[in-house]
Order: sequence, then C-alpha cells, then structure tokens
Amino acid sequence: MAVLVILIAVNLKYDWFYLRTVLLALMIGGLGIGTNHLIRYIHYHLPVNGIGALENYLLILGWIVGWRLEVSRRKK
Repeated sequence: MAVLVILIAVNLKYDWFYLRTVLLALMIGGLGIGTNHLIRYIHYHLPVNGIGALENYLLILGWIVGWRLEVSRRKK
C-alpha cells in the first residue's frame, strides 16, 4: 500500500527524477522477489512460485519498456 501512495504522488507531480528513482526501486525489489520465487520453485516445484517469478520478471520488463518509452519521448 505504501508503494502505491508513492507511485500516485510521483505521477500526480510527475517529476522525472523521482519517477526514475521509484522505478529503479521497484525494479530492484521486483528482481529480489522474483528471484526468491524462482529459487523456491527450483527447490519445491510449486506452481505458485513459478507463476510468482514469471509475474515479477514480466513486471520488471514492463517497467523497463515504460522507462525507455519515456526517455525516447523526452528526447524529441
């Protein structure tokens, strides 16, 4: 919930510096959580952990795509 409040605030103000900071923090956190799910999936073969790893890695990919789209938009 706290992260959602930060994301809403950054998007309302829309300061690119703070948005990059929040995106980087989300990517680092998502990478950690996704890797944790992946390791648990490798050890226990529970589908929920495989889905969790895939979900987190796809979120990171989406954030990277969004970041690059914003950078390309700002260069124009």
